[in-house]
Amino acid sequence: MEYLPKAQQASTPLAWCQAAVSCLRAFLSQNPDEQQETLSKRAVKSVSVPKKSLNPSIPPWSPDNPRGSIKLTLACNHLAPTSFHERLIQAKYPYVSVNSYTEGGGGAGVLKQGVAHFLTRLYKLDRINKPIDPSWIRITPGATGTLEYMAFGLSDPGDTCLVPAPLYGGFASDVKRMGLEVVPVLADADTGFVPPTKVLTKARQSVWMQGKKCNILLLCNPCNPLGLVFARDGLASMMKWAVNNGMHVVSDEIYAGTCHTSTLPFNSVWKIAQEDLNEQQQQRVHLITSLSKDFACP
Repeated sequence: MEYLPKAQQASTPLAWCQAAVSCLRAFLSQNPDEQQETLSKRAVKSVSVPKKSLNPSIPPWSPDNPRGSIKLTLACNHLAPTSFHERLIQAKYPYVSVNSYTEGGGGAGVLKQGVAHFLTRLYKLDRINKPIDPSWIRITPGATGTLEYMAFGLSDPGDTCLVPAPLYGGFASDVKRMGLEVVPVLADADTGFVPPTKVLTKARQSVWMQGKKCNILLLCNPCNPLGLVFARDGLASMMKWAVNNGMHVVSDEIYAGTCHTSTLPFNSVWKIAQEDLNEQQQQRVHLITSLSKDFACP
């Protein structure tokens, strides 16, 4: 690529990174025919996003532009970064091992201990004397990557996963990269947007009739895009149905720390698993969280 020498001539790591980003942007600005010669077909398809969705024609809202647009398609926390970043700068970790692979690829022990402590408090597991063990935690680069790992480890290409609908649109592309197909299971306000077990059973049977397997029940709680939390009874019902049918429950809970006080409190699937499921069933329950929402670190 003719852009590469610019990165090679950079004098500092920061300058190199900036030059590398410029190279990537220049490459992606090529037309699809030129990209096709270098990228795989699925990569070309992934980067071929309509520009209209990324660059709205109406300038964003600001005090000086009261008629500007407000993007509702991105879940960004603009209130937390300042205070969080100030705290992050003050943090001091005298652990050399966190900058190496001496503890394996699943995350440094000190980090997993901190995450376990935080989640135990967030999910109120300390109240039932069921703290999260740091050894149960795996650190990955983002919730999307974690979901891909889960899809890779729990299903095979051509399998499906059930997702209560309305659902987060990104799930379909996240698991599709691992060869999975999302099967929406519609629910409505009368049931708190929790599909009854008979509806879940019908959806799973329909998948099996097509010769496909269904090993995952994928949840998003608190729910994107509905902006609500599922009632505990509804969650417990779905979880018991899934594990009793030999399925895994994967719950995306990246908004767990952003819930406001309401008459319907947030309940993590992990807390319900500790209270309602036996030890063998608990091994089929997995949760995903991230720094991207609660800590505004996408």
